[in-house]
This record gives sequence, C-alpha cells and structure tokens, in this order.
Amino acid sequence: MTPTRIYTDVLGPLREHETHAAAHVTGGGWTNLTRMGAHRYEISDPFDAQPVFEFVQQEGSVDDEEMHRTFNMGTGFVAALPATDAEAVVEESEDARIIGAVTDGEECVAVRDLELE
Repeated sequence: MTPTRIYTDVLGPLREHETHAAAHVTGGGWTNLTRMGAHRYEISDPFDAQPVFEFVQQEGSVDDEEMHRTFNMGTGFVAALPATDAEAVVEESEDARIIGAVTDGEECVAVRDLELE
C-alpha cells in the first residue's frame, strides 16, 4: 500500500494568498465542500481517481453519484481562493491545480455532470 500524501507543499502558499476556505474531501466525499459555505461548487477538472475506486464501484455495483457522494475519487484537499490567487498558489506548489470554480447559486456540488446535494 502507498501511504497517503500530505498536502504540506500547498500550506505556505495558501497562507500567503487570500484563501477563503479549505476542506478535506474525505468521509462524506465531495459534499464536504458545502462546509466551506452555501455556494455552488462546480468541479470541472478533478484529479483522476485511483484504481481502487473503480474496483469498489464495479464490485459493489455503486453508481457514479454515490461514489462521488461517499468518496473523494482522487481529490483529497480543496481550497477556495480568488482566481488570481488560485493561479499563484498553483505556480508556487508542486501538486496543486485549479479543478473548478465557486459560483453563486443554490448550495450544491457539481462534479462534471453529477449534481450532489
């Protein structure tokens, strides 16, 4: 087994920029983003899921929506920043990248074509 990666390389840059909120996408999956505030979180480019998630989905006959509601599907930590600050954090961090956007609207997490409430 490979140990979980810790997101320490991004903590310094997050402190240096206008970070509005952050959340681990663990136990409770993508719906944890709603803890960052009542907004719409549109995830258009999530990290790829590890093969274990495909195994769980196939062997357990679990649909896509439930997989994303329950598991992080490869993205373990998310932070919300203004666009220019997000770009700076990506430049200053080894593994960070922009995966989506926060918009006004009904509280919801949308991962690609799935709406998780």
